[in-house]
Amino acid sequence: MKSLLYSFCSLALVILLACSEPPVYPDEPIIELVNLSKTSMQQSFVSTVDSILVTLSFTDGDGDIGSEPGDSSSSVLYIDKRQNELQPLRVIPTVGDIGVGKGISGEIFVILPTTCCINVATGATCQRSPGTTDEVIYEMWIVDRAGNESNRIELPPITLRCE
Repeated sequence: MKSLLYSFCSLALVILLACSEPPVYPDEPIIELVNLSKTSMQQSFVSTVDSILVTLSFTDGDGDIGSEPGDSSSSVLYIDKRQNELQPLRVIPTVGDIGVGKGISGEIFVILPTTCCINVATGATCQRSPGTTDEVIYEMWIVDRAGNESNRIELPPITLRCE
């Protein structure tokens, strides 16, 4: 009798969970910083010398995050706040339809390449200066295929080693 009751309760729970409504998110993407792999990098003109892995969580109510190959309509963007220059960072791959609702959520992993130290006094960039550092703060956001921009987040300060 206990096993029959247990089976019935389990089946009822599965049915209730299967019938639950999909989450409702706004059409504009929303992002949050989950993690930075580290907080310092070696400066360089060559972006492959060093990098930081940034993990962002996202939600999007109309599910139009991501782009087809060759299309760059859905991207992660950032600004180096020292210079306020807009940089496209990564095209987001298409996320397929999942379930009955259009709202989606997940994580995006972005490799943030290194940049150069900027000498405040002279404006010179990427000069070797052993023992000195520069601090950069990045502002990041994403854009979906409809052109909806997410909220903008500021990453914690990243130390550039000017050696």
